[in-house]
This record gives sequence, C-alpha cells and structure tokens, in this order.
Amino acid sequence: MNRQLNRLAVVAMVLLGALIVATTYWQAWAAGDLKAKQDNAIQRVVQFTIARGKILGADGKVIFAANKKQKRNGNTLYFRRYPQGGLASQTLGYSTASRSQAGLEESMNDYLTGSNTDLSNAFHNLLHRLGQATVHGDNLQLTIRPKAQALAQRLLGDRCGAVVAMNPKTGAVYVMASSPTYDPNEVEATGGYGGTGLGSGTFTSAAGRSIIPDLTTDFIYSALAQELGLIGVAALLMLYMVFVLRGFRVSLFAGDGFSKLLAAGLTFCFALQTFIIVGGILRLIPLTGITLPLVSYGGSSIVANFLVLAGLMLVSNRANAAVAGS
Repeated sequence: MNRQLNRLAVVAMVLLGALIVATTYWQAWAAGDLKAKQDNAIQRVVQFTIARGKILGADGKVIFAANKKQKRNGNTLYFRRYPQGGLASQTLGYSTASRSQAGLEESMNDYLTGSNTDLSNAFHNLLHRLGQATVHGDNLQLTIRPKAQALAQRLLGDRCGAVVAMNPKTGAVYVMASSPTYDPNEVEATGGYGGTGLGSGTFTSAAGRSIIPDLTTDFIYSALAQELGLIGVAALLMLYMVFVLRGFRVSLFAGDGFSKLLAAGLTFCFALQTFIIVGGILRLIPLTGITLPLVSYGGSSIVANFLVLAGLMLVSNRANAAVAGS
C-alpha cells in the first residue's frame, strides 16, 4: 500500500508545483502585458496615486500639463489637467482617467511617472513606496515657446493647416501648431516581485467600486499575490507543499490500513482543494467557487480545515504511540 501512497503524494506535489509555475508566469513573465492592458482596473488606480510631472514651456513658467489632487475613499489621487486648453494639444496629447494616452503623455509616460530606468529614480521611488509616500514624476520642459505657439494657432483660425518653426542648427522646435485642434480637458469629461506590501493592495476603483470580486473568500489569492508579490505567494504555496508532504508522511507511518487511507485521503483533499481554487484563478482549469484552505474567510471552511488537521494529528499520535510501545 505504501507504493500507492507514494504515487498519490507525487501527484499532489505535482499539482502544487504547477501552481508555483503558473504563479511565476503571471507575476513575472506576463506582468508587463497585464499592466499594459487598457482594462486593467488596478493599474488605473495605481497610476493616479502618482503625481505626474508637469509639462512646461520653453520659459519654464507656462504650464501645459499639471495635476489636480482629489481625495477619494481615503486615497489621494492625481488627475491630469491642461491649464492652456488646446494650446499645443497635438504635441502634448492627453492622459485620461481611463488610462487612455496620446502624444507626449504616452511616449514620455515612464519619465513623467518617475518609472524610467534611471537608478536614482528607481531607488527614490522604492523608498517612497515602502514609506507609503506619494511618488512624484519628473517634469518635462519643452522647447515650444508658448507666445509664438498661441500666435500661430490664432493666425490659423478655422482654416485647416499647420505651422512649424524650428531652429535649423539645434533642431529645437519652437512652434508646432495645427488646425483643427482640440482641448485635452474635454477628451474625457468623467472626471513585480515583492508586491505592494501587506495591507497596501488596490482593491477598489477610483469610483469606489470593487475591482476583485469575493475578495476575502474565492479570490483572496489574487489579493495576496498583489500585496505579497511572487515571493510571498510562492512561499505560501511551499508551506502548502510542506503540509502535504507531512500529511503523506503520517499516512506512510500509520500502523493499520484504515489510518493510512484516512491520512492520505485527508491530505490529498487538502492539496486538491488548493489546486482547484488557485488553478482556477491562474486560468489552469475552469474557475469554481471554493475557499483557499486556512486562508479564505468562511466559518464552515475553517471548521472543515481544522477537522482535517485534527484527523491527521490523531493518526500521527496513534502511530507515534504504537512506535513508542513496541
């Protein structure tokens, strides 16, 4: 019978190992694609917790793009505003509350949000996030001269066309006007590895709606993955693996057939429950609504998990007593 139990233990470990591999894929390799998705509600909120850098004119005084600070659901959010209206809007582009971006707001997004690969920026932003302080992006100063830009747009009026003025020696663009134009304020009238830190996840949208459904029960693994990162959830799955290994070890050392089957059955059910819910969240198998053992909120689930623990401890105690008496 021990040979069959060993095979069952291998199956359980393979299932849990598959969860670690799948988690690594989503948390590491596919993380960039997930963040880039326009419908990623979490990234929408995270983006607005960063005070984007200003976009300034050539004189460093005229502000083309700035932020408007708002308090929502206890969070300080920064939404983009354009004080000059449609002045140089084709060059500036826009950054909206639905993460739609264009122009310099899109091409220089890493710089404006302080997430470019500069080592100094990365270090300071890490300290800000660890201290839960606001991350400030870098300002962007253009060579466009606001007065000349305004004059060009006024002379174009309602006629279709464009005006470009630049320095042929340096390549600095002083004017880049075109007509028809638009006001970026009216584009939208509605307004990795270590995780974000325990208790610092983003689970509600800027409007206060829940981003992750059934957060404390069925989808609590998603919350843990965001807060603890790949390292944290991989450690959690390894704890499950240790539990399963110990459970099968108890079954192997049990003295009678019933105790062996009881311990092996309880342990495999524990491993299978973990695989079904985490595998569903990671899209390995179809999702079904069950709880993550010993983690999800739920009275009956916790009671059932502790009954599994009690059964294994009972079998282990009997096996130890038999060894001590022999």
